[in-house]
Amino acid sequence: MPMKAEAQGRICEAVLMPHAPILIPEVGGGREREAGATVDSLRRLAGEIVAGGPDSVLVVSPHSPRRPGQFGIWSGNSLTGDMSRFGAPGIALELPADRSLAGHLGETLRSKGMEHWQIQPGPLDHGAFVPLCFLARAGWTGPTAVMGLNLPGEGGWRLAGRAVAEAVRLRGGRTLVLASGDMSHRLIPGAPAGYSPRAKDFDGEFLRLLKLANYDSLARIDPGLQEDAAEDVVDSTLIAAHAVGLQNEAHEVFSYEGPFGVGYCVARLFRDGDRGSRTPEASRSVGAGNTNLEPGKSIAQCDTGECLPAVAREAVRAELIGAPLNGSWRLNHYLNRPAGVFVTIRQPDGRLRGCRGTIVARHDNLIEEVRSVAVTSAFSDGRFEPLSVTELADVSFEVSVLHPAEPVATLTELDPETFGVIIATADGRRGLMLPQVEGLDTAEDQVFATRRKAGIGPDEAVSLARFTVDRFVE
Repeated sequence: MPMKAEAQGRICEAVLMPHAPILIPEVGGGREREAGATVDSLRRLAGEIVAGGPDSVLVVSPHSPRRPGQFGIWSGNSLTGDMSRFGAPGIALELPADRSLAGHLGETLRSKGMEHWQIQPGPLDHGAFVPLCFLARAGWTGPTAVMGLNLPGEGGWRLAGRAVAEAVRLRGGRTLVLASGDMSHRLIPGAPAGYSPRAKDFDGEFLRLLKLANYDSLARIDPGLQEDAAEDVVDSTLIAAHAVGLQNEAHEVFSYEGPFGVGYCVARLFRDGDRGSRTPEASRSVGAGNTNLEPGKSIAQCDTGECLPAVAREAVRAELIGAPLNGSWRLNHYLNRPAGVFVTIRQPDGRLRGCRGTIVARHDNLIEEVRSVAVTSAFSDGRFEPLSVTELADVSFEVSVLHPAEPVATLTELDPETFGVIIATADGRRGLMLPQVEGLDTAEDQVFATRRKAGIGPDEAVSLARFTVDRFVE
């Protein structure tokens, strides 16, 4: 049962649940046993959720009615549905609608310039019904809201996630955010959406990122691969992940399987501890810290490579507090070009706090490349907790801009002090190590560490390439 609401709301947990009706025993008629791991995980997770005593539940469903350019919010005093479309009309559900949360969500979406519409009362779609059925069977009877998506490919999941976080804060109490989604629908011949040999590749990549809690990188999965997979899990998961600020405390993948040609994954993205969750409005008084800008010169006026650490810091600050990025840039010859970059974040004592990067540029200029990589380094390096507001002023940022790599034949052509190294296997796995990494004094050390980092065995055949970087440090 719901607990007494808190004055300022927070998201207590974010989870991912599949929504195939066949997972409900009365619908599956025994076939659900072929997805036994999924059914067991759904029951376990639902039980843990209800035992945690949330005050409200918000479901993000990819099967709710959609309109171009708008997110949907179910209206009415109650949420009802049944499984009559799937041959089990006796399996019904009725929960009180959380009108407060739904109302605040409409306000916060509007405040961020995002359109929304009211989905009129009617039978819930199976994307919402199936996860809620498992929650209800675990004892959930509390106020519930359901959010639908815009059209595929329209984006907006980051702002939508922030809108969810702000709506929860305004509502008060502790809210569970539940992303409903199935992975590839084309895993085997005869699958519901046909068969694609690339479908398993999508599930493998999605699952890999989920296990690493590298949620922001879900947005960078190849759109062509997503289309081949016929998935409906990425957008809802990204909204839930950004609702909790990409935090990943207590994250866990409970199970994955695809017995009917559709990938089912049950996972916890985040569960708060005593610290509570960080909302995008966590602080409005965060300073930019040391940016190495000339006195009186704003970040938007800096147009040389030396300002790239300031660009990284500003991007992370904006992500932490939900503020817009500073204005336009004058792109000189150096900045107005694509290049791979790595952003390294260090603690005051020099220890690593986060490092991520791109070997191949994903943006047309270095400003956008650094902004994107900085956010990933701060919040999606699976080795560390996401960077917090209180840490920002104390950490330092380094940006390494990669020069084009050149192949080498032997280790004698490598020098860890001068060159970074890229190793690659014939099946496409790659690893990269920047130059001047402490403790890697020889080419042998550098290559060994790169193999280990990339999960490439010491005896596997690899090709080698070296590169130099322009390094800019605060």
